[in-house]
This record gives sequence, structure tokens and C-alpha cells, in this order.
Amino acid sequence: MDAEQLAQRLTQPNGPYAGVTVVESTKSTNADLERGRPPDRTVLIAREQTAGEGRRTRSWSSPPGGLYVSIYYAPGVPAHRWPWLTLLAGVALVNVARSTGVEAVLKWPNDLLLGPGRKKGAGVLATTTDKGVVLGIGLNVQPVQAELGPGGLAPTSLAEEGANELDLTELATRLLLELDKWEAPWRAADGDPFVSGLHEEYRSHCETLGQKVRVELINGSFEGTARYLETDGTLVVRDVEGHDRSVPAGDVVHLRTAT
Repeated sequence: MDAEQLAQRLTQPNGPYAGVTVVESTKSTNADLERGRPPDRTVLIAREQTAGEGRRTRSWSSPPGGLYVSIYYAPGVPAHRWPWLTLLAGVALVNVARSTGVEAVLKWPNDLLLGPGRKKGAGVLATTTDKGVVLGIGLNVQPVQAELGPGGLAPTSLAEEGANELDLTELATRLLLELDKWEAPWRAADGDPFVSGLHEEYRSHCETLGQKVRVELINGSFEGTARYLETDGTLVVRDVEGHDRSVPAGDVVHLRTAT
């Protein structure tokens, strides 16, 4: 990965970011940025993570050959709208994957599903500080060997799905520019996903909507049909008894297309 080229293309005044740093290895890029108190829109990229973390403190395999990026945002928008940054990350991932010729969709909230087999190709984790959000993204680029994830999702990578671009410098550039393409108008709209166009863009990529799903919560599970997103990104599922239930967090398993 060419750190000098990334900095030249992406940092101010040529690009939207305050700084881009590339390290060989670290435990967690998110943890590093949380400790560092960096300027807004600071980027940290690692060639390898030794203690990556996913949702609900699950471990996330981060071997060499993947793209592991964290960005610190102090967007100055109401904190209740910060969760949209994780959905925004999903939008960026879909568009980057498609730019390499790979079929890609989203499973709520931000699981990147690649290829006709709908296997998982990326992980997203956001951690909050008192003033902002550290958004962490791990994209599988080269072939991976990992166990099934939540909901029985098998892992895959851009390489395994036949991507026409696997250069990490180019993929990092595409991802960071795609993030800015959606984060900048979202920020300018004070975090409003409708005014910024983010809600519609996300909805167009989210295969969960309209699906029969099983929602797995800490204290149980239920089945129903995924209907729509609330203004804060919460998923609304109509259960088998006909009641709409808001799902702010949980693992969603696609069962079959709703009729």
C-alpha cells in the first residue's frame, strides 16, 4: 500500500481528510484513534489487525491482504443521528465493491453481501467518544479463511468473487472518496438522512427490506417481515402477529423473500 500516494490524493488541500496514516500492524485501528484524540476526518489504515472487533465485542479476523480503515469524525450534528454513519459505511462498501465488478447488496444494518451466494465481505464497527465517532471498516480483499459469522453468513472476499481491482491503494482511495461523497452532504444537512439523500441511497441497496427475517436478540428471537427504516436507522419488522416492532440492534437473518 502506497502511503505517500494516499496522503497526496486524499488529504487537504487536495482531498477531504485531515490526515492519512498507514501502519504495518496494530491491535485495533479504532482503539488507536480513540486514544489519540485526532482532528476531525483523521484516517488510520493498517495492513493487519491483531485484535479487531466486530459488533457485540465479537472478534473480527484481520489478516494481511485485507483493507482495515478507521476514520474519526466530529461531524457537529445531533448525536442521535450519529448511528447513520454505520449505514453510510455500508453504502460506501456496496458502491466500492460494485466498482470492481462484484455483485453486492446490504443486509441491515451494514453487512456487505457479495456475489450470488450472498456471502459476507466486510465488517463495520463504530465507537463513540464525547465529541464524535470512530468508524472502523474491514474489507476482505484477498481470500479469507474464517468461521461462519452471525446468522450463518459464510465469509468471502473481492478476490474470490472475481473483482477486477485488488490493489489496496486504489481500493482505499475509492472507499475514502465514497465515504466523503455521502458523509459531506449528510453533515451539511445536520445529519438528516432524507435531506442528504442518504436514506434513499441506503434503501436502494438494502436487501433486508421486504424480506422475511428472523431477528436474534440477546434475550430471544422472533420472525417477521422487514418493512422500513425509522429516521434514526432503526429497522421496523412486522412480526407474525401483525405487530410492528422496532429493532435498534440485533442480528437479522434473511429467511425468504416476502410476497
